[in-house]
Amino acid sequence: HLCTGPSPVSHWTGEVAVGPVPLKFVVTLDPTPGATSTISIPAQRVTDAPLVLATPVDPAVLRFAIADVASFEAYTMGDGTAAGAFRQGSAQLGLTMQEVSAVEAAAAAVAPPPSAARPQHPSGELPYESIELTYSAGPDECELAATLTLPPGSAPVPAVLMLTGSGSHDRDETIFEHKPFLVIADYLARRGIACLRVDDRGVGGSGRGSAPLTTFTFAEDAKAGLAMLQGHERVDADRVGLIGHSEGGLTAAIAAAAAALGAAPHFIIMLAGPGLDGRGTL
Repeated sequence: HLCTGPSPVSHWTGEVAVGPVPLKFVVTLDPTPGATSTISIPAQRVTDAPLVLATPVDPAVLRFAIADVASFEAYTMGDGTAAGAFRQGSAQLGLTMQEVSAVEAAAAAVAPPPSAARPQHPSGELPYESIELTYSAGPDECELAATLTLPPGSAPVPAVLMLTGSGSHDRDETIFEHKPFLVIADYLARRGIACLRVDDRGVGGSGRGSAPLTTFTFAEDAKAGLAMLQGHERVDADRVGLIGHSEGGLTAAIAAAAAALGAAPHFIIMLAGPGLDGRGTL
């Protein structure tokens, strides 16, 4: 495992060039057996997320990963700096890192104050009900945590299941303090449509399960969510569909194509969903 000096624990700050604005992060690498290395991404409100360390072939190489999400590899330059690459899916971005003290790392990991008000987030007394629930999904019976928003009344209503894009997301698909799925669910509930929002596997209240984190696994999870909605007493089982964002659009299509194998959606809405097959998209 990694050893960068007299102490096996090292602290690094770094950044990857995501679009025009660098995304900064802070990592603490501890190669001690049984220890946990962590990463914090202040701008995304990620604090001390666990990392997986890779045993280096070359002790001058830093290798670590956010399990099932992204990997980092950087070559130390001998002056407390390192340069390399960040990989997520098919994307590869430049990576720079600087070794810092524990005090400097702790200061850098503090999330900034909210940069702006988010007036689109629902607030005050809401004209609908929000129910927290869990259900099992996939052949590994992974427990997923979700929120179901229900319009007022007792009559059955149409319903949608929200499917997140690539990467690990909470049920609101929170990014940079925005919560797009929460905003959509609020909009729909005010117009008589129920909405189920679900934490991805390994995020928030959802378990990780044992199945591989592929689009096909997510499609099985979507089918379980559909079945749960179709069996709910407040949902009109003949008017249940999927809203998929980005990879979630592909997940929705796979779930619909598997209609003969279980619960099927009655409609699909794609938000920036793929229009090509996988090879063409990549």
